[in-house]
Parts: sequence; structure tokens; C-alpha cells
Amino acid sequence: QREKNSNRQAPIVVTPAPLSSAAERLGKRWGHVAVPATAVLGEGAPGVILLGGVGGQSRLQDIAHVDLATGTAASVRCSSAFVPPPRMHSMATALSGSRGLVLVGGRGSPDRPLGDVCVRDTALQWSQPKVQPAADACPPRFRHAGAIVGSMLYVLGGRG
Repeated sequence: QREKNSNRQAPIVVTPAPLSSAAERLGKRWGHVAVPATAVLGEGAPGVILLGGVGGQSRLQDIAHVDLATGTAASVRCSSAFVPPPRMHSMATALSGSRGLVLVGGRGSPDRPLGDVCVRDTALQWSQPKVQPAADACPPRFRHAGAIVGSMLYVLGGRG
């Protein structure tokens, strides 16, 4: 008889969430990124936030909240003077402590990779922070990955 492994974790079960027809229409996009809703809407917000991507024949610059508990979706409004340009294949990650999100690069058109860094806070304002070191801190790229570890943002790979 085999000895049972007491450190074994329960298997991860993935279950598709049913969405309303409005959420399905909002979700008919590709090349977008998603972060937990808490990153934009604050602690306790259910669901995910979708940013950008392609819908139909054009790149999107919208932000949508998909509430997985109710299966509904809604646009998230922005009152900032600055809004990042439409993009696909970008990278986004949540800031620690439900303080917002970071959006990096992407592709603005087939021949225009983006090299910007944009931050959205829980006051629903976009900004473009200074990146250190400034020289070639974020070369234009798309289809890349990234994560925040401690206080550092790591952006890896991609095409440019």
C-alpha cells in the first residue's frame, strides 16, 4: 500500500462562468488583458477587468468590468484627461494592496508597437509615471508578460 502524501494540494477545478448576453457581447474581443476587479474598483469588487484588445475590426481602449458572480458586464468610466491609446497584446498587472494596475506596451497598429507605461489608480485616473532608468526603460513591445514582485515591475519577452 502506498503512503499518502500529506502535502498534496487539492486539484484546481476550472468551471466556465455563465455570462449574460451583454457580457458576452462585451467579451467578444481578443488580444486583451485581464486583471482582478479589485485592482481598479477597490477591495471586495467581484470579477475581472478587461482592458483593450480587438473588437470587430478595431483596437479598443475601453475598460470593462465583468462581474463573475452575476454574469453581467459594464464599462468602467474614466475622468482622466489622459487615456492610453487603443492597443492589443499589451501587459497588465495589479498593483499590490488593491491600489490600481499597470499597463505596459502593446500594439497600436500592425506596424506600431508601444513602449509606454500607464498606471490606473482606484480613483479611476490614468497617469504615465517616470520610469527609472529613463533610457530605454521600456522599449516598444507586444505579446510580452510581466509581474510586480515586491516594488519592482518585471517585463519579459515579447516582440518589438
